[in-house]
Parts: sequence; structure tokens; C-alpha cells
Amino acid sequence: QPAAIGRTLTTASRRYTPIHGGGLSISVIGGAAAQPPVGAPHLLYAGDIDGASVAVLADSTRIATYAVTSHGRTLVIAPAPPRGADRASVLRISLGPDRARYLVAPWVSQVEVRSLDGRAWRPLAVSGGLTAPVPVPTPGDCWAGPLLRIRSPEVDDGSPFLLADLGATALVDLRYLPSTLDPAAAGPRLPGSVGLTVWNHLRCLIGSLHSSAPESITAWQVWSGTLPGGIGQSQVVCLRAELPADRSRVFAVMTRAGSDAATTVAAATDSHLCSRRAPAVVIAWWWRSAQGHWHHIAVGSGAVRSVQATVAGQIHYGLGYLVSGPYSARPSGPVAIQATDWAGKTVPVLR
Repeated sequence: QPAAIGRTLTTASRRYTPIHGGGLSISVIGGAAAQPPVGAPHLLYAGDIDGASVAVLADSTRIATYAVTSHGRTLVIAPAPPRGADRASVLRISLGPDRARYLVAPWVSQVEVRSLDGRAWRPLAVSGGLTAPVPVPTPGDCWAGPLLRIRSPEVDDGSPFLLADLGATALVDLRYLPSTLDPAAAGPRLPGSVGLTVWNHLRCLIGSLHSSAPESITAWQVWSGTLPGGIGQSQVVCLRAELPADRSRVFAVMTRAGSDAATTVAAATDSHLCSRRAPAVVIAWWWRSAQGHWHHIAVGSGAVRSVQATVAGQIHYGLGYLVSGPYSARPSGPVAIQATDWAGKTVPVLR
């Protein structure tokens, strides 16, 4: 182990540039800074794992994982989760394309794991701060897990929380909010069966965020009800991903009862929508029915009192939910949306 630690420190003192060849592969992922460590790195772990010598070190902003295997040497530099954050409780150590272990902080008392395939949670053994190996689904367009349920009663209020493994060193803080709450509320950390169903619907969208190295992903059920044009019983979810460097991506997704399909109907980048800063939102989009008729749909979160839409010169009104149409052809020109909350303030629109 001392040799592995020394090699990690020596390699990490250089500028981090992706290198492949000479038996060493260096990768910088998730927007981590390509510069030497800030101060003296801290050793988080050193030991032999399944035939590989592994050392994990951290400075104030990054995690360096150095591994020596029979196939060569690898150094992966990734952003570190903020100190004190739930994400700092568990770090991923990759053991190849099909399995991983997790480095667990001393304050964690219980780790459970599951995938999105409907199987129940199962306890994950921890020894010496390291979990047993966990199968990792083959990477693809749609994310399938693993999900980790963590309990650390000595640090938090004792409520378990959810972390998602998207393949990076730091896991993703995953949160589900029902329509009765908003992003400004301190809701439950675990999604329950309904929330897990929502995550399953959103698995392909989550998979598309893999390369962005999200820090947290929140799925907020903004609205549910019956929509026209053959849509039927539906729900509209606002999925917000917090990214490094204070960036974000926001998606409005419509799901339908009895279907695994999820349709992205609106999106925004680097926006406050669906966050604590903007807990009231209206989501608006055009929908074409199976019969070829067009409807303009606007749905508001629980904080929305009224919605007004001007379509093709005609003004339409609704109380938090408004459908204009049907139209045999989609009207040309933009649709003007005005919405207010219960305090009379203007509500932003995601479209």
C-alpha cells in the first residue's frame, strides 16, 4: 500500500491530462480541474481490492483514485462532493465495467442496495469501510441503477436518504417530491413506491445526464390528472439536475398511466425553474393527438392560481390547468402565457 500511495501522490502532482499508453491511463472526469492538488492530499483509503492495489486521495475539490491491476495502472480524477453533504458519505470504486464497491464514511450505519427492476432493497455488507461488490448494469442509453439507501443517524436526523450510481466517483443525491410539496419544502428523503415508479419512467433521461456529472437530481411531480387528445390519465414531472460550476438542466416530462414511455415536453438550461428559488411554475407545450388534432396544454404547480393563454389571437383562462384546442392545424406564432400564484405574483413558464 505505501508504494501505491507514493505513486498516486507523484502522479497527482503533475498536470492531469488524459493519457493512454505506457501502462498508465489518466482520466479527468466531471469537469474536475486539471491542475496539481490544492494543498496536501488526504488519504481516504489504501488497500488491495479483488486483486488490485487501490489508493484513494482527496484535496479540497477532487478525488483521485489510483489502481494497479494485472492490466495496467489507472488514475481517475473526479470532483469531490462538498464536505458535510450526504454525497460525501459514499464514494464509488470501480472494479471494471460490470461491478463496483463503495467506500463508506465512518458515520454511516447502514447501506442497502437495489436496481430499478422492481427487486426489493437488500443489505450491503461493509467491512473495513468498504462494501461488498455490487453488480453494475451494462452501460446503455437508459440508467438502471444501482440505487443506494444510506442511514447515518449520528449525523442526520436518522432518516435514510437515496444516492444513485451514475458511474462517477461521487454518487448523485436523488430526491422525489410529490405534487403536495414544492422544491422549497423539506420533504421526505425516500421516494416510496410511487417515487420509484417515477424514477423508472425517467431512467433514460437520467442516463442522458451521465456525462454531465450531476450532483443532485430532483423529480418533482408538478401535476397529475386527465389530459385530452387521447392522452388520458397523466402526470407531469419536472426533473432538475444540479451540475458542477453552479450549472443546471431542467426537463418537463409527461408520463401516462399504463405506459413506461416518458415524453420530454419542455426544457431549460441554467435556470432557477423547479428549484427553491422558483417553486411555482407553469409548464406549457403543444400536443398532437392520435387523430391529428393539436392541443396547447398548460399545467401549473400547486402554487399556481390562474393561467391565461393567448393562442391565435384568442384568450383562454384556467385555474392552474388550461387546454386550448383542438385545432386541425397547429396555429402559427407564439403562444403568450400569463400566470399568477396565490399571492398575485407572476409565475415563470417552462416551455
